[in-house]
Amino acid sequence: MGCGNSSTVHVIPPTTKPEIISSSNQQTTLVDKSIQRISSASSKKNTRKSVTSIESHLNDHVYRPTISENNVKNPSIHSTSDVNQNIVIIWADANIDQTKKLYHDSITKLQRITPAIYTCTKSTECVNYLDNIDDKNVYLIVSDGLGEELVPLVHEKSQLEAIYIFSQVKRQRLPWANKWSQKVKEILFSMEDIFQKIKADSGLVGSLTPIIMAIIFQMEINPMVSSVPFAEVETETCHKGEKENLFSMHTVFRILGTEQLANRLWQVNLALTSDNDPQLKLLADYMRKELGEGSPLSKLGHLMIKMGEFDQAHNIYGTQLQSTDETNKRRQFHLNHQLAYVFNEKDYTAALRHAEKSVNSARLGYGADHAEVKENQALVDSIRSLQ
Repeated sequence: MGCGNSSTVHVIPPTTKPEIISSSNQQTTLVDKSIQRISSASSKKNTRKSVTSIESHLNDHVYRPTISENNVKNPSIHSTSDVNQNIVIIWADANIDQTKKLYHDSITKLQRITPAIYTCTKSTECVNYLDNIDDKNVYLIVSDGLGEELVPLVHEKSQLEAIYIFSQVKRQRLPWANKWSQKVKEILFSMEDIFQKIKADSGLVGSLTPIIMAIIFQMEINPMVSSVPFAEVETETCHKGEKENLFSMHTVFRILGTEQLANRLWQVNLALTSDNDPQLKLLADYMRKELGEGSPLSKLGHLMIKMGEFDQAHNIYGTQLQSTDETNKRRQFHLNHQLAYVFNEKDYTAALRHAEKSVNSARLGYGADHAEVKENQALVDSIRSLQ
């Protein structure tokens, strides 16, 4: 709001309790907003629509190449929309585990580049898949374990644009890869790095989503049930003639429903929650219990772990660890314990290092027989079993 585009808000408190969202976490394109205050909620009635997912209307296209059943059986193809259909990404790794969060996070990230994602665990599957692609540009992600066998088989294929070696154990050098340096771009240690490289090499930097969905937020505000401050700033706006309203930080709205107004144009109906909203209170209580005790920064790091934002969690806990007095063993234990969980998603060596440090700090801070020592020793044993 402020000096942005204008906004409309019709005020009627919801009679049901649909999903709650926070205004600080909206990831949508705002086209137009307008606000109209209504003093009494009882003066109007709205027909409520059930909450539906905008994305569910966009995810009905699946790119499926023509591959005979004799070549590849049950290929894993992931697709979200018609974006960048000239690009195909193949992820080949003998140890792909579709039950792991790392797998799903990686697929979600890669789908921001193209809807056509293919995963395979064998070289033959990858070769057969490539042989059935003629008019697409293929970017291959291959594990350091499978790469030595697969890369020589596919390197000369014209549709293959680039190869990225994904080394989760962080191998700095792979002698066999030097033979195929024309297409092997780099050895990378995280899917975020690979994502950025594919964007750069395919010319998608700054243009990930050629298809833009415009969204209008229609907001209902009842001043009688909420004391959340907001102000009309029509006279202060940069855009003269537009009616604008400024809301306080962390204003929370409930999603009442969505509707498609036109091609690529949607409307999301929102209602401002009351200060005593029981569902919002339950959510807040649940989050407090989930995040546990500790400083606000530690709680933020815990939240990042739960959201799968491990790089953010690493930065938060790593910064605290560097500034913590080494004599504060209990604090050292907690931070190393959290970092062990962070790295357990991507780097077992680093995870084991932090887990072992947490055990040592727990022994010194709590005593050798304390439950924290036993719990973290179990974490050490678990990480070792994965290496």
